[in-house]
Amino acid sequence: ARAAIKDAFSDVEGMHHPASFAVVINSAAMLLWIGDLDAADEHLDWFISRAQSESFEPYLQLGHAFKGEVAICRGDVKAGVEILQRRLQAARFKLFTTRLQSVLARGLAASGRWAEALSLLDETGRLIKEKGYTCYLPELLRLEGSILLAMPEHRVEQAEKCFMDSLELSRA
Repeated sequence: ARAAIKDAFSDVEGMHHPASFAVVINSAAMLLWIGDLDAADEHLDWFISRAQSESFEPYLQLGHAFKGEVAICRGDVKAGVEILQRRLQAARFKLFTTRLQSVLARGLAASGRWAEALSLLDETGRLIKEKGYTCYLPELLRLEGSILLAMPEHRVEQAEKCFMDSLELSRA
């Protein structure tokens, strides 16, 4: 995965076209998924710099939003939540909204803001059903279950239902 991502960024370096950015932002997201935060950070810095120099404003907002995810992953939850809350409003890429709202919910939960996190997950679930981005639903349910278990007043039965629904959807 790392080699393919490196190739994708190399391919895009000489291009001056917004569509090529869609390829590399997905690559940066993959680096976050596999936990390579240093490489994600480095690629996002390049992405943001490039988006700024090419005046690709929507991509600039998206790059900063992903930097918020990096901050949350590194344990700087407060900064990550603030970045995501600010950038999510400005970003116009609905395809990434579901993913970034899930990351924001994770950050809110890590800050002890349980009700806000669960409310955001409910909103995200409605967005998924409305837009048809069902591939995100198993992860959303897994995250909801994790939050329900992490809360001071554990909701074990609800969490177990979320996990079982997540597994069932993933298998389907």
